[in-house]
Amino acid sequence: MLHSARATTHQHPSHINTDQRPTTPTSDGMDSDASSKYYWEPPGATEPVPDLDDDLAQLSQEIEAWVGTRPDPSSLDIIAAYDELRHLDIKESLLLAEKKKRYENCPSPKPATMVIRDTQWDVISHVLEPRRQLFRLNELELSRGNLRPLNITDVPLDVWYIIFHSFQDDAITEAARWRHGVDWHEYDRDLENPFMAANIRGIHVSIGNRPKEYADSIARFKEIRLATVAGFREGCRDEIRSHEDFGPEEADDDSEYRATELRRAMKNYNRIRHEWAEYVRAAESGEALVRPLSKYQKILHEGYAEYCRLKQEQHEVLQNGNFANSLAAAASQMPNVHCFHFRELVPDYWKYDHVEALNDTEIVSRLMPVSWDPRDIGYKFLGIKEAVRTLEPDGWRHRKAPLSHEDKSHLDTFVGTILSRCGQQLRSLKLSFNGVVIDTGERVRHSYPANSILSTQKLSQIRYLNLHSLKLDEKALNTLCHGLGNSIWRFDLCCIAVYNGVWANAIDILRTKMPVTTATGMDKGQRARALVSLKYLCGGEFGPEFSKDKSPLSPAAEKYLKGILDLNPLKGQN
Repeated sequence: MLHSARATTHQHPSHINTDQRPTTPTSDGMDSDASSKYYWEPPGATEPVPDLDDDLAQLSQEIEAWVGTRPDPSSLDIIAAYDELRHLDIKESLLLAEKKKRYENCPSPKPATMVIRDTQWDVISHVLEPRRQLFRLNELELSRGNLRPLNITDVPLDVWYIIFHSFQDDAITEAARWRHGVDWHEYDRDLENPFMAANIRGIHVSIGNRPKEYADSIARFKEIRLATVAGFREGCRDEIRSHEDFGPEEADDDSEYRATELRRAMKNYNRIRHEWAEYVRAAESGEALVRPLSKYQKILHEGYAEYCRLKQEQHEVLQNGNFANSLAAAASQMPNVHCFHFRELVPDYWKYDHVEALNDTEIVSRLMPVSWDPRDIGYKFLGIKEAVRTLEPDGWRHRKAPLSHEDKSHLDTFVGTILSRCGQQLRSLKLSFNGVVIDTGERVRHSYPANSILSTQKLSQIRYLNLHSLKLDEKALNTLCHGLGNSIWRFDLCCIAVYNGVWANAIDILRTKMPVTTATGMDKGQRARALVSLKYLCGGEFGPEFSKDKSPLSPAAEKYLKGILDLNPLKGQN
């Protein structure tokens, strides 16, 4: 319970601080000293909670004693000064956490608790802040010879992104959306700036794919575009239904105007559907239209022609290698680039108001040539094998459809090229084919054949290796393990199958690659620093099928790799 010091003479003495110093009542009946005289003691305690003033004095002495044990700021170099500042911040956080624990469970009035916390903060800051200022002044003196005025190129790119993204001007947003009035020469000039290039860490490549089947058939092109325009129509229908829920007394001029625009948008959709169908019938039959093209038929005619032109242009750029060569050349000028990320560019047409999209022919006209149907990109068109030399891939879009043998060949070439070019520099590699299925008539999980990818790789600098959902023969697995260096500290295998052989030899090879800890108190040869995880393995000693339950051999093999067991538990299992 919580009580004032002057009103507690009738309470049990083991629960109340009975400070009897005089206080002055305020107008609301509370002592003027009440905010600092509310103390709480847990039931069952044998000693009263100390006075707040005594507690703060003890806190001040404790901090000053700690400061007395720390080095003099003027005796430290700049690195040691930064390190000492870090220790000071940690000490401050620990003191606050320790002192706040005392009151966090106290059922006291909120103002009293806040006064206690604020007072503690003042005491800690009073002692530590002057020392912090001394360190900052000392750092300034030590680094004065290396200081230079900051300029605009020192601002990180992510900060500029936040700044420019905060502008909500409609004209700026619209110009950025459609690239109207963009001076591409200025972009090129900015990208040639060495300060900007030096801060780029990755290249995100978005490709607006235009499937060939839509360029070959005006009817298919019309259907895919009409399906998307129908999405705007559905938005209008939903809004009309919501308008019907309002009574006449709730209608106003704005809602009536919106309802009128909705009805006009629905009529425009019907006109688009009818006139596009008429145009396609005439185009496929070779007959001439009985009247000149309407505005919606012109949109379809011009949009289809532009789509075909862009499709041909894109095909030529990808086929002749200019795209890949330009990409690789640009990356070579950015010394800190470490990843490529390829993805399909899918325009977000849902950002348009459905009424405006159907009533404004300019919007529909703009959207006609773009790709609205994402398709997988064959990496053979990118010329990656000849262009990439030193870059690591970050990822590519996960595909759900089964891979054909031709697609698998392209994927193997891509991954194999990256590993062969970068394998000697890689420190971390996570390779997962989870969910990828080969089109062989059988849909078997965790069975991506990876011999052609991993059988010849030497990953001598790898420290972290994670393989998921692969199938290897024993020879390829042994070759992979032999190619690892002696600095690997984490090794994860999940859903890996071995065929035409056993696991035991590969486990023996891996054991020799794990770092050996010679810390005092550890058994000789124990590989305690290595993190090893073996899950859902099959083939050889683990049996022919994957099992949801972890095999008892997996924990034993993990202990053997760490040096806890002396004998390979997989030997003699076959």
